[in-house]
Amino acid sequence: MESFDDIKSIWQLEKADQLPHADEIEKIAKAFKMKKQNKAKTLMGLLVGCILGYIAVWIGLENVLWTTRVGLIISVIAILYVLWFKYQELKKEDQAEPLNSAAFLAQLKLELINKKEEQTRMMLFILFFFAAYAFFIYEKVAVNSQLLFKGYSILVVVIGIFWFVFRPLVYRSYRKSIQKTITQIENIQHQINSNEDTH
Repeated sequence: MESFDDIKSIWQLEKADQLPHADEIEKIAKAFKMKKQNKAKTLMGLLVGCILGYIAVWIGLENVLWTTRVGLIISVIAILYVLWFKYQELKKEDQAEPLNSAAFLAQLKLELINKKEEQTRMMLFILFFFAAYAFFIYEKVAVNSQLLFKGYSILVVVIGIFWFVFRPLVYRSYRKSIQKTITQIENIQHQINSNEDTH
C-alpha cells in the first residue's frame, strides 16, 4: 500500500467493517509531525528567551573579569548552534513533500538510525555550554581554591548527570514515540493488505 489516497480508495471500494479508518495513517503521520514541530518551536522559544536573558546579564555586568564575558559569549554561541539546527529541521519539515505511508515509515526508521548524529550535536552543545559556565563562574570561585575545587567538581557532576542520566531518558522517550508510530502504521497497513489478499 503506497499512498494515503490509495488507502482511502480501498476503504471506499471495500467498505469492510474489519478495516481501520482510511484516514488513520494520515492522522498518525500528521500528529507525529505536529508533535515534533511543537517540541522544536518550544525549545527554540526557550533558547531565544535564554539569549535575551544573557543580553540583560551582559548589560548589568560591571567591572568583571574577561572570563565572565567570555562565558556569556560562549553560552550564546552554544544556544545559537542549537537554534540553527532546530531552524533547519523545521525548514526541512515545511518544505517536505507530503509523504506516502511507505516513505513516511522509511523516514521514521531512518530517524532512529540517524539519532546518533543528533546526539553528537547535543554533546557539542553540552561541552560548549559547560565550558561557558566554567568561564562564567571563575570570577566568583577564583578567590578561594577550595571554592574553585567545589565549583568545578559540581560542574563535572552536573555534566555527568546530564550526559549519563538525562540524555538516555530523552533518547529512550524519543525512540519509544517513533517505535509506537511505526507499529501503529504497520498494523493498519497489515490489516488493509490482509484484506486485499482475501479479495
